[in-house]
Amino acid sequence: MLKVSGAVVVVALLYIFVYWPISPWGHQLHNLKLAEKQAEILREKLKDDARFQNVKFVQYTDAGGCLSIVGKVQKEDDIRFLTNFVESIPCPVEICYSLSASNGLVEFQWSDRGKREPRWTR
Repeated sequence: MLKVSGAVVVVALLYIFVYWPISPWGHQLHNLKLAEKQAEILREKLKDDARFQNVKFVQYTDAGGCLSIVGKVQKEDDIRFLTNFVESIPCPVEICYSLSASNGLVEFQWSDRGKREPRWTR
């Protein structure tokens, strides 16, 4: 009985310390934590800018854990400013954007590491 219990403990420890960090779930959990830290940084830097009050910076499970930037701004130039500002700060995870201008004529969707070109929809 003691040998079986010892073997179970060894297998459990191997799983926790060796496999879990490289498993898809472990990798995603790690990326979600990094994304939340990056979201906190962006929220703090942009909290007093009224142009971005309707923009959310959140962790998102897509792409194995990424930072999602979603919301509406007043003008297309605000989208350009925001994306340039966000990209100027090193981010350890993929960033997924879904932004639109409040007039409904401009929408921007992009995943920065998704090997897709930025897409503007009019």
